[in-house]
Amino acid sequence: MKLTPGTLSEKAYFEIRNRILRGDYPMGSPLVEENMTALLGISRTPVRTALGRLLAEGFLVQGEDRTLRIPTLTRKELSETFEARRCIESTVVSLACLRAKKEQISKLESLIWGEREAYQRREQVLISAMDRMFHTLLAEISGNRLFREFVEKINNQVSLFLALSNTLGSEIDEALEEHEQILEMIRRKDTAGGSEAMLNHLTRVEERIISRIEKSKDRGFACLS
Repeated sequence: MKLTPGTLSEKAYFEIRNRILRGDYPMGSPLVEENMTALLGISRTPVRTALGRLLAEGFLVQGEDRTLRIPTLTRKELSETFEARRCIESTVVSLACLRAKKEQISKLESLIWGEREAYQRREQVLISAMDRMFHTLLAEISGNRLFREFVEKINNQVSLFLALSNTLGSEIDEALEEHEQILEMIRRKDTAGGSEAMLNHLTRVEERIISRIEKSKDRGFACLS
């Protein structure tokens, strides 16, 4: 099949995004268009299009010198993100406990199984994708369109946080247990238990990200308030 400019930009987009989600690039490191072109073996225009898309989605930021860089994670950004997640997703799970159908519960079970398989194979990009799908499906089950839009939007940012902090290793085993607890509350139709399980999960995810970064002694993160 002949690759068109559109398919080339898609290829470049997913190649670069997957590298970011694997944690291949440290926080603040530049992604130079010419270097990406040589690395991927793709011409400049599709690479430029891919980089622009990644910038729009928050996977990259533009510095004062207009250089595209991997974002630098701050405590304030992390705190605000998870504060918003706890407010929204605790309600999402409460609604899912009331509205989940048998086939939707089966889908959640399959996603947890898939995430566990990806974890055993240490496939970080797939782990990240399965995690996003789990949270997005919960929002879909809630039946609230705005909740789903929020969760889908924030998922990319959280996936980036996990990659930047390298929190896709042994920590995933804990996250999977927390997903199982959320699912069990949905099976029981326990709205209060589901909300509590989600709040615990999101708080623990935030704590694991902070712990991982502090252990790595990333000075750029530690000095920020």
